[in-house]
Amino acid sequence: MARALERLMIDYATMQSKDIKEQFTRLYEHQQDIIYNMRQYCTQLRSPALIGENLEDAIMRLIDGVHLQSNIEVSTRIIVNIRCGQEIENHLFRMIQELLRNAMKHSEATEITINLSIDSELINLEYYDNGIGMEMPQALIQKRVQHMGLSGLYYRTEVLGGDLLIKTALNEGVKISILIPQS
Repeated sequence: MARALERLMIDYATMQSKDIKEQFTRLYEHQQDIIYNMRQYCTQLRSPALIGENLEDAIMRLIDGVHLQSNIEVSTRIIVNIRCGQEIENHLFRMIQELLRNAMKHSEATEITINLSIDSELINLEYYDNGIGMEMPQALIQKRVQHMGLSGLYYRTEVLGGDLLIKTALNEGVKISILIPQS
């Protein structure tokens, strides 16, 4: 987004009178692209409840997106015995979204399993993949994470008062377990 805006500024600064109409047309097209992208980003920031879906449907929509963008097979087991509030559901949605995004980008996995159970006492989110895994750097273990996706998972888990455990090794996939007590 910032690059697109910067490009607009450069284009504007370098305009010359002989081709001004062509440059204005290009600037207008850039502007329309930026507006479209901003709308897409804003839509993605909305919680599932704000876009008329329950958490389960929103998760399935994410998984459909994975199927469209990759050859990863995703299996899920979602058991929601009680609604846990819009804020918590939004965090859970974003956590699953980040897990799937990381898998598509880094894991080289062919299979992912996501289990989510929500009852009156506990939220349990489990993620498994059969990808290449990773070495766990000390900073990651100590939660001083440079990886935005993983630091986001830690942050959201802490905000919700939960615990996050990552189990992985090179060539052994990744297992992530998130337990959040319901208060």
